[in-house]
Amino acid sequence: MTEKEKLFVNTVIELEERFNRKTEYDFLKASGLIRQLLVDSNPLVAQVNRKYKLKIKFKVVKRYKLDFAHIDSDGTKWNNLSAMVFISPDKSSNFVEFLSKDDFFKYQLLSHNEKQFTVLDVIKICANKYGGIHIEEYPSEQLH
Repeated sequence: MTEKEKLFVNTVIELEERFNRKTEYDFLKASGLIRQLLVDSNPLVAQVNRKYKLKIKFKVVKRYKLDFAHIDSDGTKWNNLSAMVFISPDKSSNFVEFLSKDDFFKYQLLSHNEKQFTVLDVIKICANKYGGIHIEEYPSEQLH
């Protein structure tokens, strides 16, 4: 196993551990790991996959007439990427689709004050402004 492959495996393990702890802090720090894996100018997934040439797809909930799964009290509207928790795996094919990385990054995740945010927007905002990797003094301006 190469050093990059070891880094990839350990990053994925750390990401899973952070998600399993289910704390706001761990979710925030996970955004930095996701950025490193998928978003950076030379993302770790791409570096490791050069050897394997796997077709990487992202599983998301299909869009239906009701686009938003949850609306917060402040009006923020959320799409749901993880509704599979409630769907039996053998019956899930009607509810999910598989997207390329580019289409996954464009997948609309939420709407706040009439501004639309994609998966990529949320990763970058959390990682670069809210403390996943970097922190800005007034990051909430991004959402206004």
